[in-house]
Amino acid sequence: MIETIAYKPEGQLEKIDIPANVNILPFSADLKIRNIDKNNIILVCNQLDNVSSIIELASSNLICSCNKVTSLICKKLYSNDDIDSKERISSDFLLNAMLYYNASFDYLRVLLKYIYTSYSDLIENYPQQKVIDKMQKLDLKKHWELALGYCITYERNEEFLRWLKQNCKISEKIKAAFKSLATKNRVLRIRYQTNQLKHGAPPHFKRSNSTNLINVKTFESIEQFYNKEKFKTVKLSVGSYENQLDIDEVQKFLIKYHNCTAKLINAVVKDIGLR
Repeated sequence: MIETIAYKPEGQLEKIDIPANVNILPFSADLKIRNIDKNNIILVCNQLDNVSSIIELASSNLICSCNKVTSLICKKLYSNDDIDSKERISSDFLLNAMLYYNASFDYLRVLLKYIYTSYSDLIENYPQQKVIDKMQKLDLKKHWELALGYCITYERNEEFLRWLKQNCKISEKIKAAFKSLATKNRVLRIRYQTNQLKHGAPPHFKRSNSTNLINVKTFESIEQFYNKEKFKTVKLSVGSYENQLDIDEVQKFLIKYHNCTAKLINAVVKDIGLR
């Protein structure tokens, strides 16, 4: 039996303000676009829109996880604002925010490739047939640009960092901002279990009410599962999920993650003349 550790959280943050906005001006004839191969302009324009959209989804869910919003939802929908309901709603919004922020990291990798790769290198490194094959595999219909982005996203991280380091078109300020975000993304994926969430097992949040048994789980070891003949009598243990997350801690981390993301995006759009 796994011991249950008493926990008294600070609670949800009362209100979440995100001071670092993502500022992207629309493309227009009077803007002098810098550092972009003219053949890549449409890709860059569309990907900037994708980045803006995913950041908006992430930040909206983060903001809605605060106590001020969840209390309002509870009062309007449930006619009360008990702590169990508020924490459940808050954690639901946080799980959404975690997924969107994690996805935005890959969106940004694609954006950087589109901006700081020449057209000739882009079509050489990602030939048409490779993109077509990926379209068919992913059933993307006519959306070839999504297949191209997929090819970029699923390159090894070491390869992307090598490209980033060796690319003389990218300023040291942007390189440093990306490396800082990459470090935070690793924390998001591992410590805050977003990679686990992405692949089929949502992380669980601690609750103020110790009688809330929503996080009860049955455990079976990998040795027991793969050696049923050997373990004729299987011993199971029941208890709370390990590595449960603090609501307020995740909120504070995601605010930092958002601001780090905004710093990178704003540096990039300034570099190409869109701010």
